Amino acid sequence: MSSIPNFRETADKDPAEYYEELRRFGDVVWDAEMGAWLVPSYTACKYVLLNEETHFARGAAPGATAEAYEQVQGRRHISLISGKDHQRVHLWWLHAMSPKQTEEWRISVVRPVINEAIDRFINTGKADLSRDFAGRVTINVIAAILGLPWRDDEWMAECQTHLNAIQLFLDTYLFHFDDSITDRAINSQRAMNGLLKPFIDSRRSGTGSDLISMFWRDGPSMLADWDENDMFVGVRVAFFAGTETTKNAISNALYLLLTNHELLETIKRSDDKERANFVEEALRLYGSIHFRTRMASIEAELGGQSIHPGDVVVTLNIAANRDPQRYAEPHVVDLKRRVPKDHLAFNLGPRTCPGAGLARVELQESVSIILSRLGGLRLAAEGQPPVFHGFKHRGYSPLDVVFATGGPDGHAP
Repeated sequence: MSSIPNFRETADKDPAEYYEELRRFGDVVWDAEMGAWLVPSYTACKYVLLNEETHFARGAAPGATAEAYEQVQGRRHISLISGKDHQRVHLWWLHAMSPKQTEEWRISVVRPVINEAIDRFINTGKADLSRDFAGRVTINVIAAILGLPWRDDEWMAECQTHLNAIQLFLDTYLFHFDDSITDRAINSQRAMNGLLKPFIDSRRSGTGSDLISMFWRDGPSMLADWDENDMFVGVRVAFFAGTETTKNAISNALYLLLTNHELLETIKRSDDKERANFVEEALRLYGSIHFRTRMASIEAELGGQSIHPGDVVVTLNIAANRDPQRYAEPHVVDLKRRVPKDHLAFNLGPRTCPGAGLARVELQESVSIILSRLGGLRLAAEGQPPVFHGFKHRGYSPLDVVFATGGPDGHAP
């Protein structure tokens, strides 16, 4: 049999063909270049994610990498705590991002932010929907629910610069540790804390309805000795959980529409249920986070392989979402799938993404409002072709498009 392909070589590419080739080697495959077990099987991924509390630990690799991760993220970051502490923090996030709350934000935050982003370019007849739309919408939504100055372009741009430096570290630290990237991330974490401090200090009473006030009000019930450092960590968690990942998810959903005219026309005519199902299919096929990294804490049998304590296990969630053993016609957008939310785009188990509801609302509203306001929408013939950028986090960009300047029928909307 031919040698196992190197997963790292899929960076900045659509890895769909790689996932299919990898599947020929089994449900759990050793990648010597990465020093990790790769898991493309839905069943095996699900087993790892559901049993992480007892079998597969969450966190960075040992040594300098783990120390740097803690420095960048914070000692009590949700990804580093476990047991009862994690359960309390995760439950708080689920409550804060409840279906009722996200539906309120749909009206009060998401729609205004989306329309404000479109207003900036609608009269030009062209835009990069990844940069000018998805990138602006997602960070502004999170800033708005935190009660931060999302309409202050200069403040938001500085915040985005620091987020980018930290995101680069998070994307590379485990398989390509680089001191310079780490140093920039640590410096950006400190600078971002400086940007946030005035807002965090002013909300200490915990009487507001924004997320920062909620942190102050509820934090002591989550973690003992709750303090300002926990506030910084909590706010950064909100930014990272809801900015880059959702930006990529929106970009990927729009890419699917822009590269499939028949699908685009179908979604234009569809009702809310069909559009919601389209969002789930986009998440299944092109979810933002392609893999999750775990470390085995005990001897385990997984997909016919013996896993030893300390082994790195990488669940290829998006590969699992295309597993033919799980899905009929896995590479096809099927708006009639029986259980459309049956995918791993938001993870599974004790670390399921609590912001999934908000991300879905942003995706649904982005698709609906884009299609209602931008008539004749299509990729620009003279634009740069979209590329699937990234490794762990992947998103299509640029999305250079042209459209009618007067709304869907050529007249002012």
